[in-house]
Amino acid sequence: MMGKVLGFTQSTRTGTITGADGLRYGFRHSEWRSDDPIGVGVTVDFESRGEEAFGIYPIKAPATPDAGTVFLTALARIRRRLRRPR
Repeated sequence: MMGKVLGFTQSTRTGTITGADGLRYGFRHSEWRSDDPIGVGVTVDFESRGEEAFGIYPIKAPATPDAGTVFLTALARIRRRLRRPR
């Protein structure tokens, strides 16, 4: 199931995920399947058993190109078109 981390308490090493179904699921740090830190708002894929989440994997958003990359890509396309024989 998909969801988002609602909160995490370092001292107890427990947190809460809001699932796509609108329910809340508790979890323990030991179920976090990544070296990335747990953060509020992180989109996750997880399995549930009752009100507990387990096997929690953060979903990384695809990287978005910066403006410079977009500009250089467009410039390269223009140059290729100008080089084509007509």
